[in-house]
Amino acid sequence: MINKHHYLLIIFIFLSLPAFAQFGIGGTKEIKKLKKTELLVVLGYDEAYNDAMKEAIEKNWTFTKYRFISGLEYKKHCSNPAYSFLMQFTIKDWAFKEEKYDDVGIVLGGDCRVGPYEMVSFANMIVMSDPYYKAECIRAVQFMQNYLELGYANNLSSDNYDETYALYNKNHPELGQKTLILQEEDLLEEYQTVNAVSKLYEQKFEFGGQSKVDQATINQEENLVYTKLIFDVHGYKYRCAIRAKDSKILYVIETQNKEIILMGKRTLRELSDVNNTTKQKKFFLGF
Repeated sequence: MINKHHYLLIIFIFLSLPAFAQFGIGGTKEIKKLKKTELLVVLGYDEAYNDAMKEAIEKNWTFTKYRFISGLEYKKHCSNPAYSFLMQFTIKDWAFKEEKYDDVGIVLGGDCRVGPYEMVSFANMIVMSDPYYKAECIRAVQFMQNYLELGYANNLSSDNYDETYALYNKNHPELGQKTLILQEEDLLEEYQTVNAVSKLYEQKFEFGGQSKVDQATINQEENLVYTKLIFDVHGYKYRCAIRAKDSKILYVIETQNKEIILMGKRTLRELSDVNNTTKQKKFFLGF
């Protein structure tokens, strides 16, 4: 169990890190446009990123045909609507105005505009060092493709978060068939033991660190799920239960405000209630 000094340090670090996002804002209309394009994956940022992104695309991407290009080639092609582009872009964190970090997202060709509101689908990247790229690129590619497939199969409006996570929450019963990996730093201090969690979460679970989650992602573990805090382009946070095999979201809980809140009694109970396929509208995660 983490002592109070370590707990406060973890909170500080956790609040300083962005989580990865799974949502997009284009809606079905934009997704259908993207489906007809060739995806040009822009490389050249970092060798470790390039290698990891190439592997992630080659092993996971099926939504469109694709090829890899350099940043210089992007300038030649960005005005062509026959292409879409997967690329990194930098935005500021809403809660920490001085913090910047790199996201990866997909934008349609045509007007060469790149930014969070141009991204049909996007994912945040948390990379502390080069080895982190492998799992992060896999998750990012899978997240974006899952969202695009969901939007393509359903009539989503633009800026469609309510619709999107209502669809994800239909997958909630699958949590009862999987083992949930819980990380201590995601939990309020009083729930950082097996005994405390077992009184609230009735499905299978185990404790593990980020390395276990990353390895489950890389190995495409069929029976493991984990939770992650993600946010949309407006800065609202969501706690998601995610299948390690393919980064499919099985359940989404929305926070009431833009602050990051750790999991507690109410969150664990709702995750455990696998027969509940509807979302709790705007409730606090830590209650």
